[in-house]
Amino acid sequence: MKHFKRILLLLVVCFSVLLTSAQPPTVSLITCGPGNDAYTLFGHTAIRINQPAIGQDLCVNYGLFSFDQPNFMLRFILGQPEYIVGAIPTEIFLEEYRQEGRWVRQQDLKLDSLQIQALVDAIAVNCLPANREYRYNIFTANCTTKAADIIEQNTPLRFSTTDVQTDKTIRQHLHHYTANHPWYQFGIDLLLGVKADEKPQNPVFLPELLYAQAAAQTYQEQQLIDGSGLSSANASIFTPRVLFGVLALLLIVLSVRDYRCGQFCVGIDVCLWIILGCVGLCLLFMVFSAHPTVSLNLQILLFNPLIAVFGWKVYRQMKRQKPSLLLLIYGSCLVLFLIGRIWQVYAEGLMLIAVALLVRYGLFFFLSNRKTANTPKS
Repeated sequence: MKHFKRILLLLVVCFSVLLTSAQPPTVSLITCGPGNDAYTLFGHTAIRINQPAIGQDLCVNYGLFSFDQPNFMLRFILGQPEYIVGAIPTEIFLEEYRQEGRWVRQQDLKLDSLQIQALVDAIAVNCLPANREYRYNIFTANCTTKAADIIEQNTPLRFSTTDVQTDKTIRQHLHHYTANHPWYQFGIDLLLGVKADEKPQNPVFLPELLYAQAAAQTYQEQQLIDGSGLSSANASIFTPRVLFGVLALLLIVLSVRDYRCGQFCVGIDVCLWIILGCVGLCLLFMVFSAHPTVSLNLQILLFNPLIAVFGWKVYRQMKRQKPSLLLLIYGSCLVLFLIGRIWQVYAEGLMLIAVALLVRYGLFFFLSNRKTANTPKS
């Protein structure tokens, strides 16, 4: 009886080994849903390599970075951050998303054993210390595009052959994720320029876009985490449109009061010029960024750095209630800003501020010209 149990146990172990070795390796595309933090808003992509024969189940992640890198934030703003690719056990990878309550979906790719091995070998080379770093770019080289690239370069699969949501611009794609986060959306729209209102050059620059493109290239799909634990963003009435709408209305009311009093309170303008000029200097700095969508930003016509640099001259002339050429130039920039809305979508609420400023400086010129005309000539 004792020998029989040992033989039975040995048969069970042998059968388990044979069953495991009989399971072929699989490569899957992992798509993770968006979170509520700024760096998780657009979701995430990884490649899962499951090799039961050797007891290895890894997720290859192209979205690894460290804030400890020298000048990381500055390099990120300039479009020069260094990201790395790495592989971690799938269960550890999934646990983070399970804790955050974000959904995770898996698509098993249509690859034979030779194609899988070729892809695994390529990823292994990519993960070597000498090769794992890459220059990150939010639209052209991110966790999603890099995953798609290495799959396309080493297998027959292609993700850019079907037209999925290609009628949308880059900004419209981003707005889909920032709709419930108005201040995140405001900051992103403030930095993005004219090129963000064009169609993306890479149709799979977002995880869910790649997920949609990969549907025809997979033989099985499953939901690993349902995402029911993610709390929705709290709605707030304190949005950029409300804030800037109130400020614009207040500025128009004060401007009408100043006009009726015959004397403009220039202190209001000084505060505005400091704020507008500082933001303008930041937008001017973005011209040197490697990000492809920030170099030409028409919002700099409103946030004009010149109004901060030469504001003291404008202040002196406005204090004496005299017309200013610099103020006239700035008013022309505001008109061009409003016209520029034809080509670029602006951050929410900025059009209201531009209109209010035009009303204010229009009233100032009208008042100063009237005073000049009424001044008796000696």
